[in-house]
Amino acid sequence: MKEREPFIDPCDGQTEKTIGAYLHTLKEGDTVIIRRTFGGYLHFQKATVWSFAGRGDSMIRTNFEAVGGNNVWHKKSGRNNKAPHGQTQLVELTPTVQAYMVQWGEHTDPNSSYRYIHIPKE
Repeated sequence: MKEREPFIDPCDGQTEKTIGAYLHTLKEGDTVIIRRTFGGYLHFQKATVWSFAGRGDSMIRTNFEAVGGNNVWHKKSGRNNKAPHGQTQLVELTPTVQAYMVQWGEHTDPNSSYRYIHIPKE
């Protein structure tokens, strides 16, 4: 049986701390990436920062929502406001993430990508 190629997460190295530092640099109109895992799939979606909300602009509003969540995100961690323990998070658009989106993007939507993955349980 052919061995499956190892999965390398394009967000490897991005932590909530580094994501939070990146999110604090964003302005309205900037592009951010929504990362979601579900049922063995890894999905990235480009989103636009619409506005900032919360005390001290601690939240980011985007033009796309998290599945089961909303379009408001914690600036400190990138987690969704409605589902902070869910499988969706804002991440930085790095060259690695961009390359993944190009490689696995759907031809009908260049701003989105899906790939079936198998992440072994530890």
